[in-house]
Amino acid sequence: MSMIEVSGIEPHVVRDSQGREITHRWNLATDPASLRHFLTDIFSRYWNRLTYGPILAGVAYEWTCPCPPDRFEYDAGYLTIGFGGPHFHLCLGPGAMPDTPEGRERMPGEAHLFRSLDREGAPNSWGFELRDGAGRPMLSIYFDNPFLAGPDQIAAEPDFSRLTMWRDVMRRYAGAGPDMFDETGRGFVRAEAA
Repeated sequence: MSMIEVSGIEPHVVRDSQGREITHRWNLATDPASLRHFLTDIFSRYWNRLTYGPILAGVAYEWTCPCPPDRFEYDAGYLTIGFGGPHFHLCLGPGAMPDTPEGRERMPGEAHLFRSLDREGAPNSWGFELRDGAGRPMLSIYFDNPFLAGPDQIAAEPDFSRLTMWRDVMRRYAGAGPDMFDETGRGFVRAEAA
């Protein structure tokens, strides 16, 4: 029996090949206006608490914001988020090639909030993922984590107050209340060298 109790909001459950739950997902709208609002809000409000980048097969980019964002521009279907010089672009809507297969493939096909689960089925990370029309990763944003004391620093003890960001985002974007299941994890388990 699942321990998920978020005010009647049930996630989509992703399972591995053995049937084990590995991720809970809450779908978000993928239209350009909704995504622009969400990303502008998240980067404005939580810029110093995010780790983000594309997570691709064989590589994971884990960037942090160097400063508060000073640029949010939307032009020709692309959202630009800038940090006093460094910036990135995301295709969110129709631009130079809106009615071509390539154009439709570049635009978001799915967006969701997620909660990743450890081998025992307890939560160990929380965030947002954006995939293109072909199902390829575009952007992952990892939220504050009770099992981390800073970037790449595993905490000695969990600090569940770091879930306030996740709970705020879930309340505002998924209509879900706090879920005590989020506090059942014990952290990250590192694989021991053979």
